[in-house]
Amino acid sequence: MIRIKLQIYNRSDTIFTKENIREDVQSIKEHYQTNDIYKLCKRLKLNIFSNELGNVKGILQFHKGKVIVHINTNMEYKGILLSYILGYFFFHAQTNQTIIFKEVACREALIFSSEFLNQPISIVTVKLNHSSGNPFFFTSKIEHKFYKE
Repeated sequence: MIRIKLQIYNRSDTIFTKENIREDVQSIKEHYQTNDIYKLCKRLKLNIFSNELGNVKGILQFHKGKVIVHINTNMEYKGILLSYILGYFFFHAQTNQTIIFKEVACREALIFSSEFLNQPISIVTVKLNHSSGNPFFFTSKIEHKFYKE
């Protein structure tokens, strides 16, 4: 059974464990038949926009009965941020609210993102909170150079 309801309500009295969140992510993936965060957002009818937001990473907004997500165009890991915002949406958001994400610190949203993307939570956290383009952490191609003395 899906614990996460698609209608938004206050869940401040609920304690979420990593196992509960993992089960919820699996239920969501099975129900919506996708592992792709963008397809999931489309199936949930979330409107996603890419905007220049300065030092803001993203915004979750409820406007006239619609859910709107704004992602900063300067974010390197937009899909990871989107999964984080979606986790926040499921666990904490309330209608008629606008949430501005300058930092990424919500435990439940981080776990949701980690589980949905199948990445360690430490990697998700570092990618979202630290400067992008750090080749030490994230290279798509690793090159090893060996030098003879």
